[in-house]
Amino acid sequence: MLSSTDISHCLDALSNDILLCSTNQDVDDCLQSFQTIVDKVASPLFKKAVRKRTENDSNGSFQNNNIWYNNECCEKKDVFLNLLNGYRSDPNDVNRINMVQARSIYKNTLRKCRYNFDKEKTSKLVNARFKNARLYWNMLKESAGVKNANIPLSSFEMYFKSINNPEDRFFTPDDVLNFIERYEHNEFKVMFAELNEHISFDEIYRAIKQLKTNKSGGPDYLLNEFFIAGGNVFIPVLHKLFNRLFDIGYFPESWSEGYIIPLHKKGNVNNVDNYRGVTLLSCLGKLFTHILNNRLRNWAEEYNVYVEAQAGFRAHMSTIDNVFVLHGLINHMLNQGKQLYALFVDFSKAFDYVVRENLCGGSLTTAQSTLSGQAQKAIFKLNKYLYKFTYITPKHKLDLFDKLVAPILNYGSEVCGFAKDLSIERLNKGYMISSDTIGTRD
Repeated sequence: MLSSTDISHCLDALSNDILLCSTNQDVDDCLQSFQTIVDKVASPLFKKAVRKRTENDSNGSFQNNNIWYNNECCEKKDVFLNLLNGYRSDPNDVNRINMVQARSIYKNTLRKCRYNFDKEKTSKLVNARFKNARLYWNMLKESAGVKNANIPLSSFEMYFKSINNPEDRFFTPDDVLNFIERYEHNEFKVMFAELNEHISFDEIYRAIKQLKTNKSGGPDYLLNEFFIAGGNVFIPVLHKLFNRLFDIGYFPESWSEGYIIPLHKKGNVNNVDNYRGVTLLSCLGKLFTHILNNRLRNWAEEYNVYVEAQAGFRAHMSTIDNVFVLHGLINHMLNQGKQLYALFVDFSKAFDYVVRENLCGGSLTTAQSTLSGQAQKAIFKLNKYLYKFTYITPKHKLDLFDKLVAPILNYGSEVCGFAKDLSIERLNKGYMISSDTIGTRD
């Protein structure tokens, strides 16, 4: 289909239209034309005829909803029911014995079929553990069962709007960053020049190779499989489209729209706060952003923008690196005969409450005051939990502060560009004084 003359002419015409785009509306029209061409190619391959259920379907032999209930079970059940009806019609000893034997055979057949099904499923689960991770976790989720939630769609709508409301006071932008000011004065012109280069064929090809299959599409119904299978045909058109978007600085609004799928995480299924929303966006839009992300990631690695301790969202690094460092610290402290305190922080809905305008932080004054405020909150939390342990000495509490709170705040000071945050030292002294006032004993 992709190599047909009709499709080739349509793609050539679309390429010419992309080169003539001068407004955002022109780009949106080209996107719609591209979706129409892909739909024309994919519909004969992917669309399926849906057969309506008839009355005969509901009157079949299988009335049991269990997956393991097969033809053998159905046959034994029919024999048992026939003998049961015969016994009810003529309740003599012979019919009773035949009915009881048929019932025993039927129950034994049920147990055998269920046992064989569970055994086969368990074997499949064990094999998938190392060979097919996706199948393994899907089988575990199925075994856990699905609880039906009684939440109206309006509640989900209000909930997701509340955590992504740009007019909320929480998202109010702070001061303009010193970093952005320097960028606007072209102090980083050489460093950022390569980020503004046109998107190459190789970048598009590499991004398509990195796409994963079996992913849901967005409102435009485009799937990653379309670009993987038809990359050689689509790449010339995508090259013109992406560079046109890059030149005019436009991101189509249709790529920012998607279907929000609420996934239950924990707790009561009827509480919307226990759900995390996953938005199904356009795969074409995600391919474009994937290309930009690859470029930014390579640029950040080359110019050492990343903090050395960061393992997330980096190539060839993962949580395993952090586990390795933690393991080394534990062994080192054990060899020294000392204690090691580890603090794990999991912020609730952290991604939803990121202020995008302030990703690089606030001004230096704001950062220092915020750092000091966070230290005070950490001390308050520490005192709150230690209040239950009345025999902890002030010296022990200060040791906990030095092990749990101070290293994280000092690290934050270093990241923000402060050689040493004096506010942390003042808080440490204040903590020493306040620790005597919460009822501890020596």
